[in-house]
Amino acid sequence: GSRKDQAIIQAFLNHRGLHMLVSCLLSVRLSPSIKAQGWQSLCLVLQNVKDYTFDQLIQEEGAALNQLFSEPDLSVQEHLQSFVSALKTVCTRTSVESLRNLMTGDRDLPVFRRAVAYAAYEEALVRTQARNAQLSLWRTLKQNQELLCIALDIARSELPMLLCTLLRKNWLMMAQASMQHNESLFRVGAECEEDLWDFLGELLSLKLPEMAELISGMVVGSVVAHLSSLTSMKATANHWGIAFPNVEAISSGHLLDVLPSPSPFSRSCQSTASTASSSGEPSCLLVEFTACGLAGAAQAAELCAAPPPMSNDLNVSLTLRTVAIYARTLREIGIGCALMPIIELLLLPSVPSKQIDAMEQLAGGWVTEDSAIAFAEEFAARAMEDWALQPQIDDELSEEEKKTLLEQAKKHRDEYWQKELRTAAAMTGRNMVPNPFREAFLAMLDVTAGMSESLTFRANCNLKSVQSVDGKTAASIAMTELQLTYPQLLEDTRVLKHGTVPIIEEPEKAPTISSWAEGLAWFLQVGANGCT
Repeated sequence: GSRKDQAIIQAFLNHRGLHMLVSCLLSVRLSPSIKAQGWQSLCLVLQNVKDYTFDQLIQEEGAALNQLFSEPDLSVQEHLQSFVSALKTVCTRTSVESLRNLMTGDRDLPVFRRAVAYAAYEEALVRTQARNAQLSLWRTLKQNQELLCIALDIARSELPMLLCTLLRKNWLMMAQASMQHNESLFRVGAECEEDLWDFLGELLSLKLPEMAELISGMVVGSVVAHLSSLTSMKATANHWGIAFPNVEAISSGHLLDVLPSPSPFSRSCQSTASTASSSGEPSCLLVEFTACGLAGAAQAAELCAAPPPMSNDLNVSLTLRTVAIYARTLREIGIGCALMPIIELLLLPSVPSKQIDAMEQLAGGWVTEDSAIAFAEEFAARAMEDWALQPQIDDELSEEEKKTLLEQAKKHRDEYWQKELRTAAAMTGRNMVPNPFREAFLAMLDVTAGMSESLTFRANCNLKSVQSVDGKTAASIAMTELQLTYPQLLEDTRVLKHGTVPIIEEPEKAPTISSWAEGLAWFLQVGANGCT
C-alpha cells in the first residue's frame, strides 16, 4: 500500500483491520493454526507500515491493543514468540505523542506492564526481547512526566520480585552445579546471571533517581546481605511479618503504612523532579523505591529457599563472585562510585556503627528506615554523584575535543573518589567501630588485616567456571574488579603501603610433553580448572 496505492492503507484503516486482527487473537473459539496466522499478520503490519501510518494505527486502535496486551491468549508457545515480537515493535516505534493512546482510563500502561512481566521469563529469547522493549519504552517515557510516573509505579511493584527471584534461582543453580562439579549447568546459570546484570546496568544508565533507589534496594537485599556470612552473623528467616508487604498497597503509595518495622518511618524524604506531577505535587517518595527493592529480595529469598541449605563458604564465594560481576557492570557504564559502600564495607579498617547495624538487620531479615534502608539508599546516592560528574558531550565537538573532555572528567572523578576513600579511611570517633568484614575478607586472600608489604592474587579465572566459586579465587576476582574501578584502592584503604605492586599468580607453565596422550591429559586438567 505505501509503495503502490495509499488507498489500500486507507481501506485497512476505514475497515478497522487492526481491530479485526485483535478480535481474532482474543477469540476463544478459533483454532491455534488460525490464531498463528493472525499473530503473523499483526506482526507484519506493525513492523512494516510507515511511521505516520503506525502513529495513526496507535491513535485509532490503541484501546484494542491495550486489550490484547492485558488479556493475551498465549497457551501455545508459538503464539508467545509472536506476541513478544509485536510487543517489542510497539514499544520501539511508539512516539511520546502516541503513547497516551496506550494508557487506559484507570491510568495503567498494559504494554509497559507486559514488557516488565516478561523481563524475567525462563526462555532467553523472550526475556531479551521484553527487556529491549522495556528499555526502548523507558527512553520514550522520560519525555512525558505523567506517563513516567505511571511506569515507575509499575516498576517498583513488579520488577524487584521478578528480577530478584531470577537472580536467586541462578544462584541456586550454580550452587547445585558447584556441589556436583557440573561445569555445563554452572555455565547456564552464570550466563543468565551475567545477562541480568547487563540489564540492570542498562536500567541504571537511564539516570532515573527512582530506578537507582529501586536497584540499590535489590542489590543490597539480594547480594550485600549475604556478605554477613563473612562474619559470625547468620542469615535467618525474614522478619517482615508472616505476610510480605502488600504490593498493591505499595503501588498505590501506601508502603509506609503496610511495611512492618521496629520503628515507624518518617515522611521526610523529598520527592525528585522525575516523579513530580504536572501540578507540582510529589507522587511518591524515594524511600518507597528502596524499600520495594529490599522487599522484592526478601520475597525471592523466601520463595526460592535452597532444598539442601548451601554451606556458609559456598554462600560467601557466590556472593563475592556476584560482587565482581556487579563491579564490572558499574565500571562499564561509568558509575563506579556506586561501589564505594561495598569497598568501605570490605576494606576500611573501621566503619560507622550504623553500617554494622544495617548488616545485622539484613542478616536477621528485618528492616528500619534509619539503618538498613539508609544503607541501601547510600548506594543510590553514590550512583547519582557519578551521574553529576559525567561530562556533557556535544555532538559538534571534534573527536580530539571529546577525548580531552573525557580524560579530564576521568581525572576529576578519580580525584573525587580518592578524596572520598581517604577521608573515610581516616575517620575516627565514637560512632566508628572496628570492621569485622575487612578482617574476614582479607583472610580469604591470606592477608593479615592491616598494613601488608605485598598481596598475591590468583590468576584470573573464567567467571563461568565452577572454579570461580573457590574461596580465594572468588575473593581475588572481586578484589581485582574493585581495583580496576579504583586503581589506588589497596593503598588508600591501607591494605598495602603506597608504591607496593600486587603480585599476580600466573597459571602453571606447560610441562614438557613427549606424547599426544600426555598433552591431552594436561590440556583437560588445565581446562577443567577454568583458568584463562
